[in-house]
Amino acid sequence: AIPVTQGLSLFADFPNQHPLALGLYSRYLGYTRGVDLLIVIGAQMPDEGHYIVTGPPPEGAEIVHVSMDSDLLAMSHATDISILADAGAMLDDLTAEIKRQASKREIRKIRDGRYQGVVDYVQSQRDRMLKRAKRSWEQTPITNARLSSELNDALDDDAIVVCESLFGVPEWFDFGPDAKLQIGPQPGEVLGWATGVATGAKLAQPKRQVVALSGDGAFMFSNNLWAIARYDAAILIVILNNRAYNMNRAFGWLKGGAQAELKKDMLTYLGDPDVDFTLLAKAHSIEGEVVNEPGELGAAIKRGIDSTRAGKAYLLDVHTERWGKGGELEWHPELSIEAMRQTT
Repeated sequence: AIPVTQGLSLFADFPNQHPLALGLYSRYLGYTRGVDLLIVIGAQMPDEGHYIVTGPPPEGAEIVHVSMDSDLLAMSHATDISILADAGAMLDDLTAEIKRQASKREIRKIRDGRYQGVVDYVQSQRDRMLKRAKRSWEQTPITNARLSSELNDALDDDAIVVCESLFGVPEWFDFGPDAKLQIGPQPGEVLGWATGVATGAKLAQPKRQVVALSGDGAFMFSNNLWAIARYDAAILIVILNNRAYNMNRAFGWLKGGAQAELKKDMLTYLGDPDVDFTLLAKAHSIEGEVVNEPGELGAAIKRGIDSTRAGKAYLLDVHTERWGKGGELEWHPELSIEAMRQTT
């Protein structure tokens, strides 16, 4: 009856729809308040330096950190116990030791005393998340929750979903050992890898459905369309196109500063020019379509899946929401090299 939260990892290490799964670790995760023991298994310690999985660990909790990487142990926060070991071997040994110290009846009593409380808390949080998402379900631009939910429902149960650093996306999918396979997100320091990793996944598992989820900014870093077309990699490419490096602005502006105070985004707005990524796909002989309205999603996703089943890649350029502080703004500096030439 131990609640589990996902740390920074390339995969979903624990089924994210499990009744004990709290979701991605965050300083805003309410359940962690008052926790007396944190066991970090195979992941790096929650760290304030990362804007995806943020720290710090629960205040006052004793910390056990298990990792095969000695450099990670106690790197960002002091631990009470550091264990250099394989995570699976450690869990086997820990389970055996608990069973040695306590009878089945004692273990069952401990479990029964806390299991339902954890399950009820997790379910209440999921209900709140869905209720909040439903308020803007018909919104234009399309919400990440709506797009992710419809994709999850339409994809095969064993689909491979490659997800770049996209906020508010993985929690709407069913990931786990007996469900869809999640690859990503990583810390967010590198962009443009989703289509390349998806091509590798399709090469490794050619009979499984493979989806690449990328932001518009990341897609402009690198897109691998040439390789996808050249080698007949039947991948469904979905671009969450909010015309911004949204995560950079949203989390950066939380700290305040001149840009946030003036409400002037100097760097992250990408809507000028407003890129049509389906034309880029067309240049590589890959079909696709732009999706503007939430009511268009279901049919568009079906066309994309039908194309991949027929052996051809397909690209969906989905116009999605900008969220967080300053998300509604479109101001950006009007800089023109041509104007500079004419005035100098």
